[in-house]
Amino acid sequence: RIVDLPVIDRSNIRPLNNLVATVLDQPLAKAPTPQAFSFVNPRDGWVFVALQTSAPGADLTVTIDGGAPVITATTARLEAFRELPAGPHRISVAGNPVAGRLIVRSIAEIFNYPPCNNSYVKENGSYGWDFMKQHILPAVTTLNGGKLPGKALPEAKALGLKWLANFNVAPVNDPVDVRERMAEHAGFTQPQYDGFTSDELFFGRTTIDNYTKALWGLPNPENRLIYTWIVGKPAIPSLHTDFMSACLNASGGRGRMLFEAYCHPQPDERAAVAYLDGKLAETMRCFNAYFPNAAAGTGIIFGNFNQMPIISLEHNPAVDFKYFLDMQVNRIANDPVFANLAATGYWGTYYGDEELVRWSFLLMRHYAVEGKKEMLSKRYGFTYNPGFVANPDFAADLEGWDTAPATEGSIQTATIPGYAKKVQGRWGGHKAGDTVCVMTRDPDKPNRIGQTMQGLVVGKAYSLQFVTADRKDLAEKKHNPRKYGIAAELPGVEILPKRSFVHIDRRKNHRRHAPEHLGKINLHRIVFRATAATQKLTFTDAAATPGEELVLNFVQLKPYLE
Repeated sequence: RIVDLPVIDRSNIRPLNNLVATVLDQPLAKAPTPQAFSFVNPRDGWVFVALQTSAPGADLTVTIDGGAPVITATTARLEAFRELPAGPHRISVAGNPVAGRLIVRSIAEIFNYPPCNNSYVKENGSYGWDFMKQHILPAVTTLNGGKLPGKALPEAKALGLKWLANFNVAPVNDPVDVRERMAEHAGFTQPQYDGFTSDELFFGRTTIDNYTKALWGLPNPENRLIYTWIVGKPAIPSLHTDFMSACLNASGGRGRMLFEAYCHPQPDERAAVAYLDGKLAETMRCFNAYFPNAAAGTGIIFGNFNQMPIISLEHNPAVDFKYFLDMQVNRIANDPVFANLAATGYWGTYYGDEELVRWSFLLMRHYAVEGKKEMLSKRYGFTYNPGFVANPDFAADLEGWDTAPATEGSIQTATIPGYAKKVQGRWGGHKAGDTVCVMTRDPDKPNRIGQTMQGLVVGKAYSLQFVTADRKDLAEKKHNPRKYGIAAELPGVEILPKRSFVHIDRRKNHRRHAPEHLGKINLHRIVFRATAATQKLTFTDAAATPGEELVLNFVQLKPYLE
């Protein structure tokens, strides 16, 4: 199908970054009668509407093109997201009792997978609809997978949000089979969904052509959305250009490729900048080279999963992943190669800890709604390498640690092959985290090991995380989950107990882990408020049973987002 694109008057469109452009910024008079304004949406896609006023009237209504109200006096934050076609639109405000301001921005689609799914680490608390309303809905347009129970579904629809089911595309051996399964999928047949995402395709597999053929042959009478998760970069003309064309022309030209931009932290910020150029910018350059202006149909979807022992991108404890994630979103907001990018957002919200989930959508709000260019981390004082703890994974033996062994050899380091990946759930970190400190409990007195941390800010909140396990249980692949007898001492700090926990992995089965690797670790998190710039940190095995060989690593201290 060939479409004539409308001529767009761009004279009043003011780009803020690659993701956001202001299309209307108009003062509102104090007037009960309707005030109407025109704006132009530069592309088929989402707009953000905000009414700024000190006292919304009870009869306040904001409508677009004469439709149902998008904002009333009871609308949260007096804001709305709506998907609109490209071209001119009319927005009307009625019942405004005081002067104010009306803002409309064209924004990229903002994606979240999945809604209302809680973390496997229950100590994080609920990620349900109430949590979403507070922390996610201020910066999201499109939900994928998950669930919308009870009032969540009608409220999401009233907000104009899209909900896409998740289609497991494998196996991709027969295009007819793939097409038939697509046609029967809930995303195509059930009214609560607006379409589905195909999970997942790989540029490195020739079976991608079977998906291409299935997509071209799929009837879509309701023009439901079909988005395709993709891994890797295009490299084979014809095979990959055909695939990209099928993905982007699906759904009457509203199809999307969702690139899985799951980025791994590097040792320092300079290395991270170079890594992101290859992972993000070079991928977008390849996409645009194989399919001109591919960015207009592409979503760069980041990984916000950092939850040990399930799956975690945060495999380097020396890095504050909050800052690294900020670097990623900042790159697509500012690098010209991402101009006209269709979508961004996250996969893995239910695999993120509560702090990172909240931070993830503050970043979306900052870049993809407000159109900011500067790093949000600067506002919070976050840095790439906080530098509070030396040698946090004991990769350099006991360097940087002060040790007080109970007996000779009762504190030592060891390497446990596969421990970080298979047991702790560190994803993509290679062998990082296989090195540990081993403390063997003496019958007469405990072992002690510690550091003195410098540069804390008095009154600021920090998060100390560390992981413990039993060396013999690991070696014997024994399932004996319990609280291990290693504890941290932080004399003088103000502990924030509601944010602190010890998570005991008690799982016996999980789709991401072999059974013999489950139920082996304790994940400790202590959130505290600093009372001094210098802080002593000590680990002791005083609570361990004599003869126990307990292991410690991933000792991480970073500022905590309150």
